[in-house]
Amino acid sequence: MRQQPVPPADAEQHQQDYVEPKTFDLWHFDATLINGALPSAKAQKLDADIERAARCAHLDVLITGETGTSKTFSARRIHDRSRRAGYPFKDLNCANLPEHLFEAELFGYKKGAFTGADRDHAGLFEDADGGTLFLDEIGEIPLAMQNKLLKAIEEKKIKRLGATNYIDCDIRIIAATSRHLEEMVKQGAFREDLYCRLSVLQIQTVPLRERREDIPALLDHFLREAARLSGCDKPFTIELDAVELIYAFDFPGNIRRLRNMVYELTSYVTSDVPITADDVRLYFAKFASECEATAHQVFPRKGDIVIPPDICIIRNGETLKQWEARVRKRAIEAARQTEGHMPAAARRLGVAHSTLKQHLRLASQLIER
Repeated sequence: MRQQPVPPADAEQHQQDYVEPKTFDLWHFDATLINGALPSAKAQKLDADIERAARCAHLDVLITGETGTSKTFSARRIHDRSRRAGYPFKDLNCANLPEHLFEAELFGYKKGAFTGADRDHAGLFEDADGGTLFLDEIGEIPLAMQNKLLKAIEEKKIKRLGATNYIDCDIRIIAATSRHLEEMVKQGAFREDLYCRLSVLQIQTVPLRERREDIPALLDHFLREAARLSGCDKPFTIELDAVELIYAFDFPGNIRRLRNMVYELTSYVTSDVPITADDVRLYFAKFASECEATAHQVFPRKGDIVIPPDICIIRNGETLKQWEARVRKRAIEAARQTEGHMPAAARRLGVAHSTLKQHLRLASQLIER
């Protein structure tokens, strides 16, 4: 059995010094930045799946899901939480590479292997040795290249173009796709043996429309991040009525689309002026057909939506935390004045009995803390 590669001299120190990135880019969002984990059960299941894949660092992973659902972020998290974290994380977007360059990019080449090869060049398999190679949009790999990729994954060794000797490569493959690989296998567009080899562990990311309760936390994160990138001293804010409009949008681009929307909306205001419902309506006016398609959807009840207490959402000039505290105080006072008669207290406040019970329950939870 081949010995495991010796980690770089600074690998242990790297793992000790590693700090989760505190920035958001086009592909990534970090749930740990949003007042703890995202609240939805589906987001928590995804995090559990990532943790499980990180523990099994010897197994390859296939991440599937729609565009914009944080597949690249998930791959990076798997790597960073695994025993391979001290080794390289290399990535390749298979959709962006011309067919004739795949082999050279993955396996490298020797000087003189082809016109223009004026030096030896290591491929991604060598560069990622000991770590992780992330192949995004794996469904775009040409059929002729799939057999070579399968062979390299199975044998854990590669041969550079123009070379005669093989090079051992201990890497983990994490692949991702927004396409239905099972259908591609049936159509003969994707090798079944490669699909089976890549999908030892499967992780399914979830579209935002199926976990709307995460929207307030994500909004909060993007509003704060937009302020940081703009050099503002305090985060941007958004009115609750505007958030309710956002709930009703399907976000075909998922988290990426939500982020882009927040960035555009914050370009129209300052951090002293909240984003309003009218601002959101103007934004959605550019996507009338998409908005109309979601107009008759059934969404979660507002009482089912978990909103972090320090979120950048305001209502009538108050933060949501301030507003909720005031409403709960009124609910407690009304209950005391009616000696605990809930229907009478609800009538006094002009709210439904169920709404009053909900505020009292939340107030009691805060007192217990």
